[in-house]
Formats: sequence, C-alpha cells, structure tokens
Amino acid sequence: MTSGALNRPLKLAIVDRWGFRMESQHVLFLGIMAFLLFVVCAPIGIMFWASLNPGWIFDGKLEITLTNYVSLLRDPFLLEAFKNTLAYGLIASVMGVALGAIFAWLLERTDLPFKAPIFFLLLIPTAIPGLIYAIAFVLLFDSHIGAVNIALAWLPYARYFQFDIQSVLGMGVVEGLRLVPGSFLMIAAVVRRMNPELEAAAHVAGAGACKTLSRITLPLAMPGILGAYIYYFISSIESFEIPAIIGVPVGIQVFATRLFFAAKPIGGLPRLDVAATWGTLFLVVSGILVWIYGRVLRHGERFASITGRGFRPRAIQLGRWRYIALGFVGCYFVLAILFPLLVLIWTSAQPYMRAPSMAGLKDLSFSSYLAVWTLPRFGFALRNTIVLILVSSTATMALAFVIAWLVVRSNVRGRRLIDFLSFTPHAIPTIVLGVGLMILFIFLVHVIPIYGTLWILVVGMVAKRISYGSRVMVASMYQIHRELEQAAAICGANMLKTFWYVTSRLVAPALQNGWLYTAIHVNSALTIPLLLHTEKNTVLPILIWSEWQDANASMATTLSVITIMFTFSLMGLLYGIVRRSEKRARLEAA
Repeated sequence: MTSGALNRPLKLAIVDRWGFRMESQHVLFLGIMAFLLFVVCAPIGIMFWASLNPGWIFDGKLEITLTNYVSLLRDPFLLEAFKNTLAYGLIASVMGVALGAIFAWLLERTDLPFKAPIFFLLLIPTAIPGLIYAIAFVLLFDSHIGAVNIALAWLPYARYFQFDIQSVLGMGVVEGLRLVPGSFLMIAAVVRRMNPELEAAAHVAGAGACKTLSRITLPLAMPGILGAYIYYFISSIESFEIPAIIGVPVGIQVFATRLFFAAKPIGGLPRLDVAATWGTLFLVVSGILVWIYGRVLRHGERFASITGRGFRPRAIQLGRWRYIALGFVGCYFVLAILFPLLVLIWTSAQPYMRAPSMAGLKDLSFSSYLAVWTLPRFGFALRNTIVLILVSSTATMALAFVIAWLVVRSNVRGRRLIDFLSFTPHAIPTIVLGVGLMILFIFLVHVIPIYGTLWILVVGMVAKRISYGSRVMVASMYQIHRELEQAAAICGANMLKTFWYVTSRLVAPALQNGWLYTAIHVNSALTIPLLLHTEKNTVLPILIWSEWQDANASMATTLSVITIMFTFSLMGLLYGIVRRSEKRARLEAA
C-alpha cells in the first residue's frame, strides 16, 4: 500500500472533523478584512476626501476643489513648519542612532563590565511616556525655572554651559535621548552577527583601531545603522508630545503640532478640512520615507559577513578605556534617567514649582499623592485608563492572533492582503490616523455613535497597535507545525476547540509578551486620546496634559510619577514572563 493511500484516511478524517473549516475561514477572512479596511483605509480615504471638499463634513455640500492645497502651499508657516520638522527629525535621529550604535558596540563587541545591569537600565526610558519626559526636561533646562540652569547660574563661568531646552535643538535632544533604547536594540542585532575575522584581518594588515572602525566595522554595520536612522527619523517627525510641551509655548511649530491645532484649536471652531489637508501632506512625506527605508533593507545582503563558515564573536579588550566607557554610560544614565526622575519626584513633593534647594527641603511633602484622589476627574480618568488598557490590549492581541492564523494556516485567497493591511498603520503617523478617525466618526455619528466615548479610543489604539501585534503573532505562528493541529482534529476537536486548547496554548508566550508591550504603549499614549478627547473619555495622560497646561506643576508631576510607577510594574511583569520563558526553554533543551 502506498504512502498516499495511508495518508488518505488521515486527510478524510481531518476534512470530516473540520467540515466547516473552509466556510469558517472565509467568514473570518471577510470579518477581519472589513474591520481592517474600516479602521485603516476608511480614515485615510475620508480624510483625503475632506481635504478636497471643505464644506462636505458639516454641510453635506459636494464641491471638489484644490483650494485647501493651494492655500496650504501659500501658507508662510508651511516652510517654517517644514524646516522645524526636518531639523527636529535630523537632530533626534542622528543623536538617538549615534548613541544607540555606541551602546550596541560597547555591549556586544567589547569586554565592558556590568553589561547586564547596563542593558536593563538602558531600557528604562521606554517606560517614561513622551509627555512626561518632555515635562521633566522643561523642569530641568527651562531658561527661567530649569533646575540645572539655575544651578549653573550660581557657579563661576558655568553660565556659559546653560542650555535652553525651548528650541528646535532642545526638542531634538530630548527626543534623541528617548530613541536610544530602540536604536540600540536594532543595531545590537547587526553588530552581534558581524564576523570579527574581518576586523582581525585588518589588524594583521597593519590597520589601526580608528582605520578598522571606519573601513571595516562601520561599513559592515551600515545597513542596520542606516535602517535605524530612517526608521527613527520617521518616528521623530511624527512625534507630537515633545514639540507640544517644549516648542509650542515659544512659537515653534512642526507638522504634527500644526495638524493638531488645526483639528483642535485652542480658540474658535475646528477646521477639519484644513487638518485633513495637513494630514494628507504629512502622509505623503511619511510614505516616501517608508519607501526609502524599504529600499535600504532590500539591498542589505551586499553587506553580509556571515556565510556558511562558522564564526565566533570575540570581545574587544578595552583596557584602560573601559573607565572612559563606564563614564560615558554613567553620564547618559544621569542625564536620561536619574535627573528626569528626581526632578519629577521633587516637583511633586513641593507646594509650588521651584528648583531643588536646601530651603525647599523644609517644605518637602508627599501630600499631593493623597490630594490627587480629591481631583474631580482622577477616579474617572483612572478607571477609563484601566478599561482602555485591558480592552485595547486584549482586542489587539486577539485580532492579531486571528490575523496570524489566517496568514500562516489558511488557504484563503487574499490572506497576504490582510497581512499587508495589518502592518500598514505602522507607516501612518499617529496624528494623521487620529485626524482620520475623528472625521470618520463625526461623519458616522448617527450610524456608529461612539464619538466622544471611550470606545473610539479603543478603536484608535487597536488600529495603531495592530501592526506590532500582528508581527509578533505571525512570527510565533510560523514556529508551530501543522501536525499539532491535525492531531487535535484526529482526536475529535473542531476548529474552535483546536484554536482554544492547542494553538492559543502554543502561542501563549507571544500573546502575553505582545499584550504587555501593547499595554505599556496604550498607558503612555497621548496623541490619539487628546485628538479624540471629550469630557466622557478622559484618561490619565489627558489629565496630566490638562494640569500642566493649567500651570499646576505639582499635580501634573504627581500624576506623572504614578503613571511611571504603573508602567514600571507592567515592564516588570513583561521581564518576569520573558525570564520564565527562557528558563522553560533551557529546561526543555536539557
């Protein structure tokens, strides 16, 4: 009897048990496709339509015109916003990627001591939301109230080292410090896999350390460095929180802030058609940069240094330079982590805003952490934040799980389109997506009446975070062989039972990690909640923003510290899950 004859009963049993599988696949496919088109494509499409029809949103008039685009191109603030955005993105990305590359080289290719604690501390800035990070640096380096600038003013000749944070350079530096952990992780993977034999050959040939670094190491790492640079240039130009807190009070506008204040002006009625025009222009710029990023990664094989031959990375001996390296690491941690956290705690413990001093120690009190509960909206905002985190993270990962199953397991035509659509939000600036959702749900307010409620924030968070969740789940799903699900079918399980008892259990670590990572970002998100904010859907980041705008620094920093502590708790859970998974993998390997 042939092997095909032996396998025929198995195939028949699977088809018999999952007799409705094809129909279920198509139902899932249509449902997921409809949702992705609605939350990803519809906001962009209606935003573009609104930019061409100024009176359509509220009056229903159909009049296609390019008036908004002509007015925008003639706007004298367009060139200024473009220059500020370009300078801000260049400063932030160059600084973030340069520091990330240095840390990657030190931790992956040298014998730098204390690597484990340095790696852990390096990730701490990711737990500090951009809004809170910007507030901390205003308290440190503002020209009038900045603690560091005030301290330098008392020292002889030190006033020449005072730094005004409220400038394009200051904005770029703050954003650059926030980008260091991410760029480090991206570049470290490249540096770790570089073949050290090439550097050894250069050394044998008589090349010095600097020549080897410039002729061998940097060219080999160039795809990773250039890819990280373009990626974080895109991320920085779409950043809203830091320019809004640092730049807007002194009249510095970038694309993101111009777009936001067109949609949510401080005084007067919103100009959604103007916001849609700015959003369309912003989307075109972002799309061009994403295309360049893809081209860079596509030609990365030209720099391959790992072949079929084995290689063993060697640690470069730093010798006496290790003390300079440790000093560099310490300076970064003091500036990027210690000072911001200390100034937030200090300000939260003061009755009014003032720089750290001996006199201030007498008034030191943490009563604001009790007084915060008396805020009229704190309990409401805290409850909304918890609900938003739970629902958004769960919905995102559940949707990502189904998308991954359709992409990897199903045979439905068009599954690659779902994969593409699920990743598309990553290329859409957050503020552009937020404006598109605002226009969409204002238009559909009588059909889907969720505008102004917490549910529109859930939709916005799921739409933005699904790109990350789907990447995690697709990668995890590829590691599971089909025979495990086939065995469940032979044992009598239908597709739903197999989903629950087999597939979901096997991808549980990825689901947990993705859920916690999504929760961390939802907890710190400001742009979408602020764009879609009403009195009914206030969350903690909105409360921090409001208290800071009302010049209540003590309460704003108190809320900031509470938010950071909550984020640290989520990061601790994530770290524990990862360590437990690694321990389980080692036990299974043994």
